[in-house]
Amino acid sequence: QADGVVGVRLEWRQHGESLEHLEFIAVGTAVRYAKAPGSYRRPNGQAFTSHLSGQDMVTLMRTGYAPIAFVMGNCVFHVAVQGFRQMLSQMGRNMEMPQWTQGNYQARELAMSRMQAEAERDGATGVTGVSVDISNYAWGYHTVEFYASGTAIRRINEGDPITPQFTLGMNQ
Repeated sequence: QADGVVGVRLEWRQHGESLEHLEFIAVGTAVRYAKAPGSYRRPNGQAFTSHLSGQDMVTLMRTGYAPIAFVMGNCVFHVAVQGFRQMLSQMGRNMEMPQWTQGNYQARELAMSRMQAEAERDGATGVTGVSVDISNYAWGYHTVEFYASGTAIRRINEGDPITPQFTLGMNQ
């Protein structure tokens, strides 16, 4: 019986003939804490999930924190098309397109607040290893998608002081 799942990787791809059908796949490695099985489970007794690697998990736990859950937030935001006059007035000029700037800001804020709400729901005191992605994936030219994910964490003890050190991955 696992205490949690580390290295969770979430992938999605188009499924079938339509752009509207997506397949989601989550892959990770189940782990068990040998010294005290069950001690790193979530407060409700469920196994934790985390996108952090095994090495990052050890560092996190040494600092006195434990993972709770892999959390994410997503927002698909439609950006209004600019009018014909505005387009003509900007033609050949290097200018900001304020509707895109505002769309990106609003999409980011909504996605981040949704990720934070998931973490708070699970009793987290923070989110670590946050990654963000912005694209228009399959939604069209006037739509922006903002995706944020990370690992929700909670404090379990004081931890040990960590001395930063350079680490070179084996796949470099």
